Amino acid sequence: ETPRNPDCHVADVAAYADAARELGGVWVVVDSTFAPPPLQRALTLGADIVMHSTTKYLAGHSDAIGGALCVRDAALASELRADRSAVGSTPGALEVWLLMRSLRTLHLRVERQSATAAELAHWLDRAVRREAGHPLAGLVHSVA
Repeated sequence: ETPRNPDCHVADVAAYADAARELGGVWVVVDSTFAPPPLQRALTLGADIVMHSTTKYLAGHSDAIGGALCVRDAALASELRADRSAVGSTPGALEVWLLMRSLRTLHLRVERQSATAAELAHWLDRAVRREAGHPLAGLVHSVA
């Protein structure tokens, strides 16, 4: 999971992918729930499989329950598609419509959320630097 919950540690996906390629036969699977595609493109960093929670960031409203696997290899994609059809774990029409609705605004939502987060981080940093012994000092520096 990268960024990891709850400490937001970001893994070096490219380094893990390089190590997996050296070993051979090892897949790099990334849970990208906290970092949707506009923030992290794990497949381009070398991951073989990327999991997304469509319930959280992608849908953005918690009204569509589901998940998505994005894969690098076409043969693996075909196998997963066949398994999904056999098992019946396909989303309903309403869930797909809700997700498509939300994906249309994903880039805008991520852009605004990122700008707000950056502004908050700068505000917290300035507040902590102004006041020695500020109660948020430990929190701000542990996350930064």
